[in-house]
Amino acid sequence: MIVLNCETDFVAKNADFVKYTESILDLAIASNPASLDALKALNLGNLTVTETLFGQIGKIGEKIDLSAYESISAIK
Repeated sequence: MIVLNCETDFVAKNADFVKYTESILDLAIASNPASLDALKALNLGNLTVTETLFGQIGKIGEKIDLSAYESISAIK
């Protein structure tokens, strides 16, 4: 589970923002990082997640922040 915060509902409902959020979630599922900082340090394409956040802030024009990450598992 990840939490990617934004400032407005217009951004939260934007297809590009949703797609970006899903790409971080897919990376987290595939890599299973140990912490939020470890997730932010992973490469998403040619840049780290942190670097892509700054790019998205410039593109969207609104502050966004990856503020939480938790790995959840179930016992069968």
